[in-house]
Amino acid sequence: MQSYGRSSLDEFLGDFVVYRNLAPVDARLPALADLAPRAGLPPNVIPRKSQPEYGAVMALLLQEAQALHAPGRPIERLFFVGDTRLNDGTAFAAIGRAGGWPGLGFIGADRPAPPQTEIVDQQGAALFVANRWTALADFDRYAAAQGLPIDERSAVVVDIDKTALGARGRNDHTIDEARVEAVRRTVGSLLGRSYDPERFQSAYDRLNQPE
Repeated sequence: MQSYGRSSLDEFLGDFVVYRNLAPVDARLPALADLAPRAGLPPNVIPRKSQPEYGAVMALLLQEAQALHAPGRPIERLFFVGDTRLNDGTAFAAIGRAGGWPGLGFIGADRPAPPQTEIVDQQGAALFVANRWTALADFDRYAAAQGLPIDERSAVVVDIDKTALGARGRNDHTIDEARVEAVRRTVGSLLGRSYDPERFQSAYDRLNQPE
């Protein structure tokens, strides 16, 4: 058993957290309804993480957050830390295109194999893919060597589920257990006696694979 220490989102993000429905925690940041016209999004639509509109909304939120965090210092570079190449990599590429920012994404997970890193292309965006979360230190050095220093003119987006919380390959099972329990209760209440927990778990495990 390994212990990786304890922390909290507040320790390094403060209230600059945006929920899956693109609602910001910090009340100073605009709501999705206010950003939708600027992002070319129809009213009452919440874009998925893989859609270009998601990137447009996130780029606007990052600009608003930067104006609060570092007034007079516009974003020049974008960095993204996540755990899935397809979903997080696509979101990173979309945000970068929307904001017009160069940058680098980190996709990590702890895997039972010798440490390895590689640079891959995801829709025109560069991803630093690693099978150790400790490779984040190498990511920082690699970014600087590419002329992409992580500084006050940088925006850093950190995925929450299975990255900041329940890091993939370390303790991501806690995220799975919470999700399964929530869905189990919902499905069980809908199906009643016809609910089969074993078939449900089998279907969930088959679908719950990293992209």
